[in-house]
Amino acid sequence: MSCRSTSLDEDLKRALDQTTGSIPADFREILTDVVESAARRKGISTEAGASAAGVVSGGVKVARLEPV
Repeated sequence: MSCRSTSLDEDLKRALDQTTGSIPADFREILTDVVESAARRKGISTEAGASAAGVVSGGVKVARLEPV
């Protein structure tokens, strides 16, 4: 997940769109309370990524991935 202060709204939406199940509600709170407030107040940009992921379950149109 990467967030840049110059494209924050799009970056946060993309991050939330990539979550499923019960994660989005908690993740939205963290993004709003911590990431968004710091990025807007201090102009901070962050970059993070997963070094690996694996399929946990899936179907024709959906696959659930988790970090390995």
